[in-house]
Amino acid sequence: MTKLLQTRVNRMIGSNRFSGEELHLYLLLAAGTFFAGIMHLILFGIMLVYERWFLMATNIGSMFIYVVAMIILLKRRSYKLTGLIVSGEVLCYTLIASLYTSAGDYVLCYYFVLVFMQLIIPYGSIRLRGGVLFLIWLSLTASLLAGTYVEPFYANAAPQADLLLSIFNVNLAFLGTIAVIVASNIVRDTIARSNVIRMEEYKSQANTDVLTGLRNRRYAESFFSGLYEQRNRDRWCVAMLDIDDFKVINDTLGHPVGDEVLRVVAMILRNTLRKTDVIFRWGGEEFLILLDDTDLGTAKKLLEKIRERIADTAVEYDDGTVKLTVTIGVSQLDLQDIWTSISACDKKMYRGKERGKNRVIAEGSK
Repeated sequence: MTKLLQTRVNRMIGSNRFSGEELHLYLLLAAGTFFAGIMHLILFGIMLVYERWFLMATNIGSMFIYVVAMIILLKRRSYKLTGLIVSGEVLCYTLIASLYTSAGDYVLCYYFVLVFMQLIIPYGSIRLRGGVLFLIWLSLTASLLAGTYVEPFYANAAPQADLLLSIFNVNLAFLGTIAVIVASNIVRDTIARSNVIRMEEYKSQANTDVLTGLRNRRYAESFFSGLYEQRNRDRWCVAMLDIDDFKVINDTLGHPVGDEVLRVVAMILRNTLRKTDVIFRWGGEEFLILLDDTDLGTAKKLLEKIRERIADTAVEYDDGTVKLTVTIGVSQLDLQDIWTSISACDKKMYRGKERGKNRVIAEGSK
């Protein structure tokens, strides 16, 4: 039952039809209304067995009221009206039952469930629910006085029926209270977990480049901070990759082809590099690559493999294909001064452009 409720809550959160607090109220009222309707159905069966015809008819009326309340809740989302209908039904039914059979069957337990409902389900303002609490107090007082000074309308000839009703009413009040508490906790916990997950998703989306699916420059700063904290444990190389003549591709073939070129390059990088390496869409046609636990010579060999794979790739579009090349500058990463290392590999990348493009430049530091 818990799993079912959690699944339902997650599905409703995903629909974006409710805020967290509204969903909590909606599900609590729905659960309370459904629970009360089922209890009246059971009561109807008990009254049928013991031939209490008046209370049978009263339970039929109560079930009809709960159907109406559920329709109002589901179709109109009128929380105040639903809460008042449910509260009014419990109030009236308890008063009628206590006058009809006396308070000896513990029907007064329903009042305490109703008090609990006013405290835990915020279907209306505090003033409104305070007014309902006052009516509960008046009705409870009237029921107690009636049980003392007024003969019940129905004198039961079967003591076992009174015992059965007493047990049922006490257990109903107990179970009703527990059900509301458990349902409230499950809904709140599920909403809280869902909010945490959604916040993580929003954070991930904010740190991800939509076009390529790679981490973006915004995420880099927090990643670099983590690298600095681990500066005594890891060895990294940093590389700047730039797609050659990308502006020409965009201007002559159009931005859709340019976007596809970026996606293809990102895919090759993901498929070639290791899981421990990190790739950023740095901006425009530039990609920043961090190679974990790698010296400069090994980094150059790996980047040459990437350069060759990209050079062997042709991006198809409606009117033909376009061949790609990239120029890459790579440096050993100084974890004490990360931005200077990035600037150094950026300068090497531009030196590679000056030498004819389609190459990896690793030598030198300036």
